Amino acid sequence: MRILFYKIAILFFAITFVSCIEDLVDENVGGVFTPTITGSVFYIESTESLINSSGSNPVLIQSANFDGFNAEVFAGRVLSGSLTYELTNTTSKQLDILLELLDNGGAVLDTEIFSLNPNTNTPLTRETFYGPPSVNDINIIKNLSEIRLTVVNNSDFTSVSNATEPKFIFKSKGEFKLQLIQ
Repeated sequence: MRILFYKIAILFFAITFVSCIEDLVDENVGGVFTPTITGSVFYIESTESLINSSGSNPVLIQSANFDGFNAEVFAGRVLSGSLTYELTNTTSKQLDILLELLDNGGAVLDTEIFSLNPNTNTPLTRETFYGPPSVNDINIIKNLSEIRLTVVNNSDFTSVSNATEPKFIFKSKGEFKLQLIQ
């Protein structure tokens, strides 16, 4: 009896799955799909002790190669999207952050500037849109090859926050609408 139940359950789920796919195809005229994909783009964190030990500005310059966006499989299909940045500063430092989006020749395509107050537990979040209907050209994303983050300490190099593990955290994610043809 139990085996019969499992067979019926599997058949039910298979039929439900196939019917959902058929509905999806019927709803999209001409077999054009525009899914939205989301993923992590760039993450970095630095402890306050590392910031203090740097002794000079900028305290951090970090670059990451990001050729995934300008690969034809993505660049040829991306319609619009956004980059969301989340920054947290639990250190005792006033920090200024410059984020640069660069093409493969090192030219700056776009910049974001952030100023973070010290000892802030609430993350600063900013979302920047690219492609229609925003004013930022989608070609910025299509030509993106490198992300560079520069952090400047506008405080001293000796103070220490009262936080348990004081650090600076930068996270970002991308969410993009792609055009796929069946």
